[in-house]
Amino acid sequence: MSLAPLGAKNVPWRIGVGPAGGAAVVPLVASEPNVGVIAGNTESKSAAAPRGARRNGGATNAQADENCRLVGVGTGRLRGKPYGVLEMAETLAADGRGRAYVLIGDGGMFEPSYAAVVDLRRSTTMRHLPLAPAGETVLALAGSADGERLFASIWTWDVAGGVPGTGRLVAIDTSTGVPLHQASLAADMAVTDVTFATPPPGAPAGLRRVLYAVVADPGPSRFEDDWWRPMTRFFLAALDPTRLDPVGWWALAERPTSVAVTPDGARAYLFSSGFGWVTSLSCLDLSQGAVTHRWPLPSACMSLALSPVGKAYVADPFGNRLWRVDTAANALLSPLPLGGAPIALAVA
Repeated sequence: MSLAPLGAKNVPWRIGVGPAGGAAVVPLVASEPNVGVIAGNTESKSAAAPRGARRNGGATNAQADENCRLVGVGTGRLRGKPYGVLEMAETLAADGRGRAYVLIGDGGMFEPSYAAVVDLRRSTTMRHLPLAPAGETVLALAGSADGERLFASIWTWDVAGGVPGTGRLVAIDTSTGVPLHQASLAADMAVTDVTFATPPPGAPAGLRRVLYAVVADPGPSRFEDDWWRPMTRFFLAALDPTRLDPVGWWALAERPTSVAVTPDGARAYLFSSGFGWVTSLSCLDLSQGAVTHRWPLPSACMSLALSPVGKAYVADPFGNRLWRVDTAANALLSPLPLGGAPIALAVA
């Protein structure tokens, strides 16, 4: 399907998929804070904007192009100086009720950050939730299956002279924007990725889903070339989504840039992209706490998605293909050739 509303020279950067198949796409570059909503409105495919559509920086709230509609997600706030910094859509997460949460910031931490709540069925922006004040960065987002909570990892950067950075992982009420709980992690730890999945072996009975978080100790530094201090340690944590208490903790040999967990909760697949665009995919046995398989991948691979039918996929944009692992046999399969360069992956 066409993504023409993103712009003739644009490419999708992040994608979130709702339970009914509707998706929101953040473009790599945009002059205004917009997202493309794919097949989100099945009632109307008219090229004209719906009556009463909100305008945002000159763009209508929904401009139709058959299967993709451009939706404005900006707050409408005037951004301050320096240098006329503009609002932008940076990343997004989807929940189980057909809503996407689009991170709205200015790229320089000069102004507060928000989450625009987008209804994928109606292709509309419902409201904005405050996430972080000026001077802080939102590192990761995840929406709960019931749509009642948004989980945000927020990082306050270190300051010259030895003042360390501080992080927090908070659960936010998606109706009011009020913080409900905060994870009991050390202040200098940062959560760099979050995702919902089946609880791991040994988790307390009654948990249907847990929040998996990639934890860095200490968090990133603005004074390091690649954010990370040489002695940084990385972990995978499983958290009770109600109170954010840890129910599982695993040490990792390297920093994963994305994580996916099998439907039975037995294994986690960790995609890592390191210095020089060196990439790999690893399988972590969550009962043993050990990596059982590791597959080196071509340079510049990106994005990991785990299919419910038993395959893990990694996008290889330079090779115009998807790398695949059979998760039942933990075997690397032949790559799947595509007609173009895959960049963003998501599974519903």
